[in-house]
Amino acid sequence: GILHAPLKPINQFLPEILAPPTEKIVGIDPGMKSAITTSDGEKFTPKSLSKDNRLEKKLRKLQRKVDRQFRKGNPHCYNPDGTWKRGTKAKFRSKRLLETTKQIAKIKLHFKNAKSDYYHKLAIHFLRNYDVIGIGDVKLHTLAKGQGKQKKSFNTISREHAISEFKAKTKDKANLSLTPKEVYDIIESYTTIMCNSCKHMNTDIDLNTRIWKCSNCGAKHDRDVNAAINIKNKTISERMAAASHAVSGEKIPQKSAS
Repeated sequence: GILHAPLKPINQFLPEILAPPTEKIVGIDPGMKSAITTSDGEKFTPKSLSKDNRLEKKLRKLQRKVDRQFRKGNPHCYNPDGTWKRGTKAKFRSKRLLETTKQIAKIKLHFKNAKSDYYHKLAIHFLRNYDVIGIGDVKLHTLAKGQGKQKKSFNTISREHAISEFKAKTKDKANLSLTPKEVYDIIESYTTIMCNSCKHMNTDIDLNTRIWKCSNCGAKHDRDVNAAINIKNKTISERMAAASHAVSGEKIPQKSAS
């Protein structure tokens, strides 16, 4: 006869839709040092991206190896100083080079899957603990000033943190929730430099300043936590504005998603 696998309890399949109401609101600041910082002071970054990670070290070693193999097989593509000749194309790819490339692709796929699993669990964590989530809407690479290595570094961190993936997972799970869960995209303008205590704009703060003191009220702030608190306050304001529009019958501005 046909064998049927025993059914697992639904909470093992869809834990995100069983999140109880909490009546709590949280602001989330996507950042460079920590992928996610909350208004409650928590900070999250996928462990798989740690520079001390064993696979991360192996990946860097393989990338150096594939560079040596490529240079050995295609010397015509490089100038005497080792820089790439523009307009040239590789003519030779050895079996060893292709094998090394496959190893690199395998490790990158592992990182991608680990990151996806991490943000899946993190989205469930927030939906279980909060009813309203405001996420700062910023593209990390736009924070980079200048060119060259600094711009490249910002782009790499933005790609590795993959905040857009976290947002998508959180919104999808919020839509599946049996209890009302709201997720807002909040414009991050001035959230970093505005003191969450007195609302004073501290315009002298640069990207390298992680801890700062308000020049007006003297309050001391962690850069990312302060931004997350301001995002939370903006989320509350947007909800109140949406409620007032609903009562008056006006159309609600399309600034948020749930």
